[in-house]
Amino acid sequence: FQEGCDIIAYSTAISACEKAYQWQAAMSLLFNTLLAKMKMDLIAYSATISACEKCQQWQYALLLFHEIKAGSHVDLITYNSVISACENAGKWQEALELLIEAEDVSLKTTTMTYNVAISACEKGHTWEARQFLLCAIGSINSHSFHIRGWENPPSSRDL
Repeated sequence: FQEGCDIIAYSTAISACEKAYQWQAAMSLLFNTLLAKMKMDLIAYSATISACEKCQQWQYALLLFHEIKAGSHVDLITYNSVISACENAGKWQEALELLIEAEDVSLKTTTMTYNVAISACEKGHTWEARQFLLCAIGSINSHSFHIRGWENPPSSRDL
């Protein structure tokens, strides 16, 4: 990329990398924006997180998520992407922690958010947690459902 490029150009290029399953190129572009001291935006980070998610790079997705979260407000789309990255890797505990966190920051979680968390539990063979989420998703109605009663999900040792 040339010197005159702005964050919009970089975000567009990162989104193209995401669609092409090129997580390393997306990470490189994001790194270049940091080196150029550009004002970061959620779009660039979210697209890079999605690229990592699509390429089974859940650790990088989680790392980027925590980095952007430290500096700005994170939206539900970004939460869903990183939960999906954890789901793809069978990291059900991380997926559930992110679901709880999304609700703690008052994001209006959706059926999609729960479906991804349920899938993570299935991949992790965590049937009790999966059943809880299935019951929870069934109780979602016109107002947001909160999983406050389940602050400490069971660990794989408990199942």
